[in-house]
Amino acid sequence: MTRGQGCREVTDHRFGAQRQRGFTILELSVSLALLAVLLGVFLERWLTTQEIAEKTAMQATARVFAGAVRFKVAELMIHGQLRRLPVIAEENPADWLEVKPPNYFGTVADPRPGKDRTGGWYFDPQRKELVYLVNLGFHFKPDAAGLKRARYRVALLAGDAAPGALRPAGARLEPVEPYRWFRE
Repeated sequence: MTRGQGCREVTDHRFGAQRQRGFTILELSVSLALLAVLLGVFLERWLTTQEIAEKTAMQATARVFAGAVRFKVAELMIHGQLRRLPVIAEENPADWLEVKPPNYFGTVADPRPGKDRTGGWYFDPQRKELVYLVNLGFHFKPDAAGLKRARYRVALLAGDAAPGALRPAGARLEPVEPYRWFRE
């Protein structure tokens, strides 16, 4: 017996004469189940992260529209035209922006949500509202109409006036009804 043969015999004896190749069905199914669980957790976290990003972008755009309202009020104040405040409550704040957000669809007379409009803003001319249609709304509580949307309108702020008289002193963008996205 040569030196190489003896070494091989010890190796064969130590690990068994029949070496197992590949996975058993049990090992394969456990591995696949573990992979499926990990993939499910990853997918859920990824979708939640995407939804948080959408919510953050929507709120940032709402702040841009609110800034447009503040600038419009400031412009009217500078020119001594505060009497025009009731008129701006009827206008589209997006029209006051130099550059509109990329997900702004414009004025939509028929505001039925569709796949092509989710994840974006539009102005409803009948209700005088800026509306955001939620795209990933797994954690969004629908509004009174059962739709996943956030609605805003220009609201007039009352100033000092005689009792019973409404003299607007400013305006701001505010939600038409509170919305809940995640647990706020």
